[in-house]
Amino acid sequence: MKHKNKKMHPVRYLLASLVVALGLATLVGSNVTENLDPDGIWYGAITDSGGTYDLTGLIFHNRLVYFSLLGGYIYTANVGMTGDQLSATANMLQIGGSSVGTANVAATVVEQVSIDGTYTSTIPNSGAISQTFYSVYNRTPDLSVVAGTFTVTDGVAYTWTITVLPDGSFTGSDTDGCTYDGTLVPGDGVHNIYKMAINISGCISFKTAGYAFIDDNAVANDTLWMIIDDPTYVLITTMSRV
Repeated sequence: MKHKNKKMHPVRYLLASLVVALGLATLVGSNVTENLDPDGIWYGAITDSGGTYDLTGLIFHNRLVYFSLLGGYIYTANVGMTGDQLSATANMLQIGGSSVGTANVAATVVEQVSIDGTYTSTIPNSGAISQTFYSVYNRTPDLSVVAGTFTVTDGVAYTWTITVLPDGSFTGSDTDGCTYDGTLVPGDGVHNIYKMAINISGCISFKTAGYAFIDDNAVANDTLWMIIDDPTYVLITTMSRV
């Protein structure tokens, strides 16, 4: 008996091809590495040949703003992620001064746990960074909690005071003759980061932006971090609730 070769019906063939294609797409997709999220408030240390120094700051929507009081620098950068690997070229500014160079950073991120890596700067210098996640970042944003009057002083002649209203608007002044007004808006509605718009007048005329978050010192919610992140001016300060 002769057997005739059976031809697959065109529709059936098309469906079978689609099934195979979808299966391959699923297989390929399963090998795609997901980029981790480095956002958070972080604290820890930076080391170089001269010693170990403090390092504190935040990463939010892939924007990094850090400072080291003992090291004497502020770092700002846009960060990139490939899987769990963070990379950035950070602008280095002397605290109270201007830009002095850049630092190339490469680090491994464990989401909301740690950031550990190395850096090489144009100063020149090189070393390591070690960061621990600060859980205050995960507090639900609430402008009614932030509302109040906050101040910072150098203990000698300078004082800066602002008052934040429950709607996030704020006004203030300092002993240098500057006046301030602006707004705080929850950054993403989930985390304890507020986007800040701020206008400075009187001493200078300057409109810029940055971030803020509420923190604890002696009691809950008694400290406001103000971070101005501008290409020409960077400021990081903590203000105490009055």
